[in-house]
Amino acid sequence: MDYRQCYWRVGRSVGQTVYAVVSPTHDVLIGVLDSPLLAADTVYAHNVVLEVKKGTPVRLTPEQEKERIERLHISLQAEAEGEAVGP
Repeated sequence: MDYRQCYWRVGRSVGQTVYAVVSPTHDVLIGVLDSPLLAADTVYAHNVVLEVKKGTPVRLTPEQEKERIERLHISLQAEAEGEAVGP
């Protein structure tokens, strides 16, 4: 199966893993990224490309937008404090 043709999602616990959504009950690990923000951006970009190919308008749900803003805030705060962002 070509997982590039599936929608992707971010992992639920740490937020750095990326999964291909194969079916409503089955996801396949694509990889682990350096930070939750990078994972969220990667998933969003991949899913936007799928939507554009289908000709469907792309919009974030309020929950997705809130999650993205929270991850950005955490990442920026860690950088400001001089902490490593990621594992």
